[in-house]
Amino acid sequence: MDKVMPDITSGKSSDGGRIKWVGMEKIQSAVLVRGSLVPAFIDVGVNLIDAQARGIHMSRLYRICNEMASEELDAELLKKLCRKALDSHKDLSDYVSLELDFRYLTRRKSLKSNNEAFRSYPVKIKTKFNAQDDFQVKLGVDVFYSSACPCSETLARQAMAERFERRFSGEMLDVQSVKHWLENESGVYAVPHSQRSIARVEVTFSRDFNLNDIENLVQFIEGTLKTGVQAVVKREDEQAFAVINGEHLMFCEDAARKLSRALNEEESYRHFSVKMIHEESLHPHDAVSFTEKGF
Repeated sequence: MDKVMPDITSGKSSDGGRIKWVGMEKIQSAVLVRGSLVPAFIDVGVNLIDAQARGIHMSRLYRICNEMASEELDAELLKKLCRKALDSHKDLSDYVSLELDFRYLTRRKSLKSNNEAFRSYPVKIKTKFNAQDDFQVKLGVDVFYSSACPCSETLARQAMAERFERRFSGEMLDVQSVKHWLENESGVYAVPHSQRSIARVEVTFSRDFNLNDIENLVQFIEGTLKTGVQAVVKREDEQAFAVINGEHLMFCEDAARKLSRALNEEESYRHFSVKMIHEESLHPHDAVSFTEKGF
């Protein structure tokens, strides 16, 4: 005979009052991405519209989150689990939110050498679902890139030009002499600073979300900014990277404008937000810019 155990969460609240969101954060779980299980953290919660209810059934939400790894990640799976979460709280809740936090793993080729290696990208997928069957998905990714400072580059060029003038004033120079001076350490008198930077982008879609959207968004961001950080690097790759940085100097404002303009022209992205974080090498603080459309 099964033991009858008390269930105090089914009791009534002495205080009353609705709660906008209640649930769990950072549930350790996994998602299925292209046939492979990927470690993930899940935030899940519902509102509590029954003002007299003591609480929700957290274990029900937890068990539903465990089903995340049973099917390939897509909009239908997210919608199905959100619906189950809401059904498990009938008469208590009419809204559920589910957020996934994991790393998307892919391979990237070197710029010049015949090499490739793994890169991983932080991904957040935020979903909202209500009793009227309204379903929303927001995809967020962090993409790391390099940002060479336009001000620093200009000042470095000025310093090198002044040193060149002091060194060779009054002399007649041929091309080889100038080339030799530039290749010598004394010729590189000042080096412009650059820093590892982060493009933190969130988008909503004008259609259903699918797994390919992660790779497409990452490639879109890297293709727009041009200076995405590299995986395996040989000397020829590092030189090519230096050239690309020199061709795409940017303040955080430049990066935000460039990326938001490109996103605005892409029909599949209905709404977006862009936060550019330049982790300064000159200062002990970050330079940050933010813009959005439609949120």
